[in-house]
Amino acid sequence: INPIEFLKPAATAVSFVLGLMSGAVMSANWTRFALYLRQPAASAVVDPVLGKPVTFYLFSLPVLDSLANWFLAIAIVVFLAAIVITIMDMGSQLKGISIGLSILLAAMAVQTYVGRFALLGEQHALFAGVRYLDDHIILPGMWFIMASLLAGAAIAGINSRAGRLREIIVAIAAPALTYLVAGVIVPAYVATFVVRPNEFVRETPYIRHNID
Repeated sequence: INPIEFLKPAATAVSFVLGLMSGAVMSANWTRFALYLRQPAASAVVDPVLGKPVTFYLFSLPVLDSLANWFLAIAIVVFLAAIVITIMDMGSQLKGISIGLSILLAAMAVQTYVGRFALLGEQHALFAGVRYLDDHIILPGMWFIMASLLAGAAIAGINSRAGRLREIIVAIAAPALTYLVAGVIVPAYVATFVVRPNEFVRETPYIRHNID
């Protein structure tokens, strides 16, 4: 029995179920989209860190968050399906995995972009919102992470023709190493040796933003 012949009806059934699930999720969030379409004009007052008006956080961000989560969920399913197909049909080499990985990394880049705005609502020991560490290290680092994710997605997408393992490893390793440096090592160093010795002075402008 050809595994691909077996996978065709299974893929159809899975696609149908995923379609129903996606429709159910989107319909549950229909108020977000309705409010987005009916939102008032943007206020002239913007947040001092990311430069977005209040209407963005009330109306646009919830829609972006729903779309980013939906895209990521679909990308994970596609990637897992590509792995299963590759295992059952070794003749396909790694082309399907390259395509699935490309979509997954792109979805993670979108998720990272939308996740930047969640920093404004995070609770900390002294106050809630963006801290010195977030403004100077975390937020710039997230741009590097997004760039590496998109670069990995491009590498994996180009590799869909050749299906070489080396390119897949590079596509995964590049954003992983970038996250390790920009998202873990550098923030930990700055938090320990720059912020903590003089925390109140570093955080005073951000406490003022929070009060305002």
